[in-house]
Amino acid sequence: SEQKFSLVVTGCFQSGDGDETSPPVSSEVYELVTTYSANRKQAGNMFAVKAKTEGVEVTSFAIHTQVSGRKVKLQIYTLNSSGGTNGNEDFLNDSTQWTMVTPSAGVEVDAMGFGSPTIIPVGSFVPVPIAKGVVQSFYITFVDEPEMLYKAVDNDFPTGSTYVEDDNIEITTGVGKGTNFGRNWQSRQMNGSVLYTVTTRGTTLKTTAKPSQSPTRSPTDRPTPSPTNIPTGRPISTPSVPTLPLFMELETTYSANRKQAGNMFDVFAKKTVDISSFKIHTLLTDTLPISIYTRDGSWENYDKDPSQWQLVATINAECKGYGEPTIVSSPLLTPTRITKGSTKAFYLTFEVPEMLYHYSTEHVTGTVFSEDSSLQILTGVGKAGLFGATYPTRQMNGALVYYVV
Repeated sequence: SEQKFSLVVTGCFQSGDGDETSPPVSSEVYELVTTYSANRKQAGNMFAVKAKTEGVEVTSFAIHTQVSGRKVKLQIYTLNSSGGTNGNEDFLNDSTQWTMVTPSAGVEVDAMGFGSPTIIPVGSFVPVPIAKGVVQSFYITFVDEPEMLYKAVDNDFPTGSTYVEDDNIEITTGVGKGTNFGRNWQSRQMNGSVLYTVTTRGTTLKTTAKPSQSPTRSPTDRPTPSPTNIPTGRPISTPSVPTLPLFMELETTYSANRKQAGNMFDVFAKKTVDISSFKIHTLLTDTLPISIYTRDGSWENYDKDPSQWQLVATINAECKGYGEPTIVSSPLLTPTRITKGSTKAFYLTFEVPEMLYHYSTEHVTGTVFSEDSSLQILTGVGKAGLFGATYPTRQMNGALVYYVV
């Protein structure tokens, strides 16, 4: 739903030869909500807004995150040229084609947690005008955390399609983004809302005796004569009822400079989670069996002892080749629970030395490489054969897909 109110600026018209007068100006404030149903997360979203009327200016946004009880830093960019996001544009990964409208260090906002809008206050950036018929792309991202919730809508709303609209604007489905113009995930719908104004000139508006105490649930026949405070404490309209996230995803990296048969690594749970599947990285483009092992506690001192590990499953993975995530998922892969405050080790291995990973002295074995509000993934070791030779300081390429229990 949508609510609106009006700012009416009027003045006395002075007569006299050569005098110039201006018509009244009316700025109506709107909010268009997309959804608060989330089943994926990463650092940010790119999406587009199309203006269907004259005088549209985007003034603020609400986003969705699991983080609560602290401040988070967000950056907002607009595309230098007009145009939407269809999924294959070169600007998706090119920061030079965008202008950051927030401060370079980001704007700090109070994170409100799952199911509640996290508001970027009005005044955090200069309003972005969009002319009638023009499509303007936006990029909202956490500065250094993969904590932006959004919705995968692959089958129903491919990238570039209109997801929601009102009389004034359309919001299109965009892409999920890794940190700092990182990796793209197609058909990912931004969670939250776009707040905007529509300014009209030349219409004299009839006023009521007194302004209403708060915005009405639906637009009045005519605007109220005085505005309410801007920004409000929460978005103007109530978000749709959220659903529990189906899948969360914590990515490490797809930068690779070594390979062998497998990886061992530890995962620490900040919340109780079920690990449901994995993403890995390989040069291969064939279907290949991969085995997944786990054990309570760390892998250290048990990297060559199969008796200390439980085989979760051996499944066939459709390998996608270099630069693309290979999904390790199957009904045979029973979710593995990690309780809050505990560590589990995982061992993913091919029968052949085709698992890509990354070696770096900056991330030694046992240090935290990637984390979000639920998990930490620690740098582990490369493995030859099945429980064979161990290669320290080897970072697993890919991601963990999980549920928060």
